Order: sequence, then C-alpha cells, then structure tokens
Amino acid sequence: MNTKRKEAIKKLKESEEMYESIFEESPDGILIVDVKTKKFLLANHKICKITGYPLKELLELDVNKIHPKKDLPYVIDQFTKQFQGKITLAKDIPVLRKDKKVIYCDVNSKLIKIAKEDFLVGFFRDITERKKAEEEIKSAQEKWDSLAQNTNDIIMIIDNMGTIQHINKTIPPYTPEKTIGKSVYNYVPKEQQNIIKESLRKVFKTGGSDTYEISSNIPKIGTVWFTTKVVPIKHGGGVNNAILISTNITKRKEMEMILKENEKKYRTLVENIPQKIFLKDKNSVYISCNENYAKDLKIKPEEIAGRTDFEFYPRKLAEKYRADDKRFMKLGETKDIEEKYIQDGKEFWVHTVKTPVRDEKRNVVGILGIFWDITESKKAKEALKKSEEKFRKLFESAVDPIVILDNKGKFIEINKKTEKILGYDRKDLIGKKFTETNILTQKSKLIALENFMKRMIDLEVKPYEIEIIKNDGEKIIGEINAAPIKEDNKVIGDMVIIRDVTEKKKLNDVLKMSEEKWRSLAENYPGVILIVDHYGKIQFINRTVIDASPEKVIGKTVYEYIEPEYHSSVRKTIEQVFKTGKPDRYEVRGIGPKNRISWYETQVGPIKYDEQVIAVTLFTSDVTERKKSEEELKKAKDKLQSKLEDLEKFNKLSIGRELKMVELKKRIKELEKMAQK
Repeated sequence: MNTKRKEAIKKLKESEEMYESIFEESPDGILIVDVKTKKFLLANHKICKITGYPLKELLELDVNKIHPKKDLPYVIDQFTKQFQGKITLAKDIPVLRKDKKVIYCDVNSKLIKIAKEDFLVGFFRDITERKKAEEEIKSAQEKWDSLAQNTNDIIMIIDNMGTIQHINKTIPPYTPEKTIGKSVYNYVPKEQQNIIKESLRKVFKTGGSDTYEISSNIPKIGTVWFTTKVVPIKHGGGVNNAILISTNITKRKEMEMILKENEKKYRTLVENIPQKIFLKDKNSVYISCNENYAKDLKIKPEEIAGRTDFEFYPRKLAEKYRADDKRFMKLGETKDIEEKYIQDGKEFWVHTVKTPVRDEKRNVVGILGIFWDITESKKAKEALKKSEEKFRKLFESAVDPIVILDNKGKFIEINKKTEKILGYDRKDLIGKKFTETNILTQKSKLIALENFMKRMIDLEVKPYEIEIIKNDGEKIIGEINAAPIKEDNKVIGDMVIIRDVTEKKKLNDVLKMSEEKWRSLAENYPGVILIVDHYGKIQFINRTVIDASPEKVIGKTVYEYIEPEYHSSVRKTIEQVFKTGKPDRYEVRGIGPKNRISWYETQVGPIKYDEQVIAVTLFTSDVTERKKSEEELKKAKDKLQSKLEDLEKFNKLSIGRELKMVELKKRIKELEKMAQK
C-alpha cells in the first residue's frame, strides 16, 4: 500500500510539472482572472511578453488596467458573456501594453472553479499582424473592385482549365452569376477555341503575358469582337490562375468592314453601316429604313412603309419620338439629341440626328433620321465623371501641396494643403504665372522654369529640389514631382506635387557628417575596427591582419581568429556589453600577420538603436610588442631581484656593496615604473 501511494504521489507531481510546463510554454498568453474582482490570479510568460508587464507587476493589475478606457465597455461586455457561458471566443479585443501601444488579441475562455470560487481562464492570441494583413488585403480588394467596376472592359479570372472563377461584367443576356463556374470555351465558337487554348498554354507555361483576338456570338446581339490580354497570377513560384482583360473592339471591326466595302454603291453602304437610318413623312409615318434599323424592329426594310412608332415602341416613348419629329420639322433645322431607345426589350442610349426633308419648293415634307448606340459612351462619360470626382477628392485630401498650371505657367488650381502648408490663399496665386510671384527664390525660379519648359514639350524630368518662400517669409526645401497634363496627346498643362523635405535634408546632412566622421575614423585608425552581432558574427571590418580581404572575413565569427582558450572570456565580454550597454575590454592571442600568433587588446563598445543594443564595436590593437616588452621587463626584474637578495646576504661586508644594493633598488623601481607604463 505504501508503494502504491508513493507511485501515486510521483505521478501527481509529474502531472503538475507537465501542466506547469504546458502553462509556461504555451504559444498563447494565459491569464486566470477572479470573476468577482476581475483581478489576475495567474499569468504565464507569453502574456507578460504580449502586455509588456513583468509577472509581478501584471498580477497587481485587473482587467480594467490592460485595456484602453474607450474600449472597456466592449471588453467588459465580452468578459461577462464569457463568464455567463454565452460565448467562448471574444474577437478583436484591444490590449493596452505597458508602453501604451495598443495591440489586438482573440481571447478564448474557460470557466473553472478554485476553492469553490469562479475563475475565468483567458487564452490570448496576438492577432495584430493578422489585422494589418487583413486591412491591406481589404484595401487591395477595394482597389480591384473599383478598377473592375469602372472599366469598360470585361475582366475575368480563370484557372488552367479555362473555368471562370470571377467576372466583373457580362454582355446581356449573360449575367456574371450564371457565367461563374462555366468554361470560357462555352462562349467562343469551336473554330476559335484553339486560339485561347494556345494562349493559355503559353501563359501558364512561361509565366509571361499574351494577347489574342477572337469573336463571340452573343444571343440577340450577334457577333462581338474582343481583343484579350492574358496576364498570369503567380503564387508559390508557379502560375495558378490567369486574368483575362477583354476589350470590345466590335465597332472597330465593323468600321474595318465598312472601309473594305467602301467601293460599293451608296445603297450597299447604307445597308451595312452600324447606324440606323429611317425616313418619315410629315405625319411621322415611315417611308423607308435601312437594313440595320429593320433588324432591330424584326422586319424586312420594305415592310416598314406606312407604319408608325406606336407599332414598335411603348406608347410613352413613341409619343416622345413623334413630338420631336414635329418640333424639328417646325423649326426647319437639323438637331442632335441623345435619347433612350428600346431594342429586344432592353433600354439603350442613342445619338440621333434628325434633319427636315424639303421638296423642290423648300417645303418641309418629312424628316430623315440617323442614330447610333452611345450606351458605352454614356457609361464612359459617367465613369469619367466619377473619375474626376475621385481625382478631386484625392487632390483635396492629399498630404502634400499640389498645384496645377496651364501651358503658360499660370496657376489654375491649388489644393488645401498648398494654402495650409505654404500659407497662400487661392486669390494670391490663381491666374498668375509662377515666375511672377514671390513663391520661389530667384535661383529656384530659373530651375523651375527650365524644367517646366521641358515638360511642356513632353520631355521626362526627374524629381528635383527648389527653395520655396512661404507666405510668412520662411524658406523651405521642396521636392518637386511633376507630370504634364495631356489632352488628345497634346500637353495642355502641368500637375506639380510639392513635398517639404527641409527636415529630411537637415537629417541627411547630419547623417552625412556622421558617416564621414565614421569613415575617417575607420580609415585612419591604426588598429582593426569590427562590428559584430550578439553571436560574434562580423558585420563590418575596416582592415585585416591576416592574408584575407575584408570581404572574405565578413560573415564569419571573431572566434575563428582567436585561440580556443579565449572563446569563453570573449563571449562573456560581448554578452555583458549587450546586456548592460556599458563598454568593456579583453586581451587574447590570435592569428596575426603571416599567420603568426599575436597578442591583441580589444575595447568593446555598444551600438544602440531605440535604447536597445543591436551590435557592438571592437576596437582591436596589436599589443604583441608590448607583451614582449612586459615579459622582458619581468625577466629583468626577476634577475635584478635575485641579485638584490644575494647582495643583501653580504650587506655588512662593505660599504661599497651597500651602495651597490641601493643603486640596484633604484634601478628595480625604474624598471617597475617602465613596466607600469
């Protein structure tokens, strides 16, 4: 029975040690909290690292002390729900570290009882980096969505089998929802499928881009031509998917066909142009139309005579068409209008030109109409408008001053940051040439004018710096990034972004001076200067004393060049400097010139960043000769000391000998002083 008890006690102890080890080595921070007082009972090493508090200091706190005040209502609510068993996981809990930084954790909980009291065990997992990554992914997704929604192109993502995984838009009657999951080959004639297959094979194999051109038969619309750019999506070193960017070039293709048929007679031309043409009498009754218009109405051209718009369009739209006809015929002038048009039950926008038709007496006897689809153009204009609004928001919310000049150098627009940072009101600058204002020093005006003229003839100008005078007279250094504004490939102005780099310039000057001092020290120091990390790995060395170049030494450790008996003392010295941040020194024997063993004295100093020692410098001097001198002095001292002892034996023999002894003592003291030096 006694043996079993001992075994049970042993297993219990092992179990306690195992759970204590799990508690301390857990990758998650663990806090055990008194439910009533909200004070902490136990904490592991990981939670101390997460919060930045030492264990003793952390256990003196409670729940309210490790969370931002503004977030406490949410934190307490989640804590209460966990205690009540309503939830076990509290997401995105803000944690206030000792250094006042806020991080985010997911907290899993478990209710336990200790001595009949309720305690909540919280498992904290730091998700700060994950949240940052999620925000970056969200930002990238928003940019992608914005691009996909505002472009006129069809953008789709497919796998290597051609299966559509995402598509931003489709041509009716197809919809994105019904298209996703199907093969891209379903929408291409069989005779053209090999074109796509070959392009995809090339992109997935080489990882490069490709372009192809095909046509597709769209129900109720017909053949639509596309030029498609295939761009690889790479992950893990290979191509996993591809982006297909398809631009509708149907109109371009149609125009090409029209040009090819240019030699045909007028009627053939009329029947094949994309525009729809009709002729009505003065009562808005159709007389004739071309083939394209007849197709829209699902009739033959000869079947339109004697019919009216009420037979083809909704009553409200037909009345609108008739009212326009009467108004234009009464005015007797050609008019352009943009109006809605119904085809196959779908609404489009068309540009219509209506011209009154006159007889030989100049009386209006009817009206000739020609119209064409401008739906895409309208969409483009709307997209342009949105783009302009977006540009305006970006322009006004930019962190740097931005000014827009016309091609004469006059200010035509400035953003709010220009007014705030430079201190100028709009009225001070708008309408004036920048060369006629006091915003730049005379020298900077010449520099700015030269670069402005280059951009006006569409030459590339790299960023440059000029001196800017603020409205209060203060001078700052501005870094100029500018680009010409074009319209129809003609430069019409200049957009200039100004970044205040005054402090940056000052800092660079200080850093340059510091770098020059360091370089001068490294080049002129008679000994060897090294920079090493915590493990003794050499990051920098100004020169070597062995038959190897600095390049071959960098990356190796200092221990490779000193004798093994000194490794421990050197390692301790380096670790001590990393720990305390205070300089120290050591002396060792190591490999010297011509691979001979030499003595070296090394001063070890800390290199700090943000109050932390990140590396140490080793100022090493060859003290071999000094060591030899010390050895020789020691030998001489020992020899003289021996003679002194002999003389003392005969101290009473003669005065001459006593005088010699005094002289020898004097000589020994001189040697001791030399040794101390």
